[in-house]
Amino acid sequence: MRLITATLALLGLSTAVQAEIVATFIESAPRDIFEIKNTGTCATGPNAVEVDLSGSAGLLIFDTSSAGAGVNVSQPFVLTEGAKRVLSVSPVTDGDQRIRFELSTLAPGEALSFTIDVDDQLPASARGQTRVDGGEIAGAMLRVRAGDAVLEAPFGAGSAARVAYSACLS
Repeated sequence: MRLITATLALLGLSTAVQAEIVATFIESAPRDIFEIKNTGTCATGPNAVEVDLSGSAGLLIFDTSSAGAGVNVSQPFVLTEGAKRVLSVSPVTDGDQRIRFELSTLAPGEALSFTIDVDDQLPASARGQTRVDGGEIAGAMLRVRAGDAVLEAPFGAGSAARVAYSACLS
């Protein structure tokens, strides 16, 4: 009887289909990196994905112009991976805190990556305003629109946010 119960439980786990979008922030020089990846077991889309820095502990902003709100080195938004999946992207100007992508699909394992400079706006921070640590991005949000639902998850001190849902493509 235990063998039958264990087998049924494993079958249930192996047939579960779930979409999962994970956004990861990587502090780097001269450009910081964001990766948005489908780590689920099925293709997703069409959907929208947004990174919102407005609630971050470090009061983070995108620093795209040397004459703007950021400090020292600035870097423009550059899409580095997944361009064929991007239907549109919101414009990003200096000092902005949000970027939104409209995506066609993301297959399991596929990613969208972009580089940009991110600065904190704290009067005194451990690594200075030009370098962002996991504690400073904590509280920023990842939002995913899947159909009529908008799901969100905060970035944690590990510099990642994860949204799981069951809106897979057939």
